[in-house]
Amino acid sequence: MYQEIIRILRPGGRFCLDTPNRLFTAIHVAGPQWIHPEDKIEYYPSQLQADLCNAGFTITDQLGIVEMINTRRAGSIDYRDFYAGSGLSTNLEGSYIQYYHCMVTEDIAARVLDRDLAQP
Repeated sequence: MYQEIIRILRPGGRFCLDTPNRLFTAIHVAGPQWIHPEDKIEYYPSQLQADLCNAGFTITDQLGIVEMINTRRAGSIDYRDFYAGSGLSTNLEGSYIQYYHCMVTEDIAARVLDRDLAQP
C-alpha cells in the first residue's frame, strides 16, 4: 500500500491514515483476534509509526481519536469512553483510533519514479 501511495503522489503530496490502536483493540476483544474480522493486522502506534517512516513518509501530524481514560485505568473496556472521550486528542497512545497526516518526501518520490522508469 505504501509504495502505491508514493507512486501516485507528487513530492510533497500528503495523505491521511486512521486505524484502530492495537493497545485498545486487544483489550476490547480480549484475545488474539482482530476487532474487525476482515482486518489483516491491527497496529500498535510505535509499529505503525516505524512502518510509515521506513516506507519513506514524513509524519507531519498525529492525533488520537476517542481517548480511553477509564479503560486505561481499569484495564478492561469501558464503553463510557466512547462517549466521554470522543473527539481529537494529542494523546495518541491513549486513544482508540490513531490518526496520521503524512507527506511524501522528494527523495523518496524520485527514487520510486526512477525505479518505475527502469522497469521494462
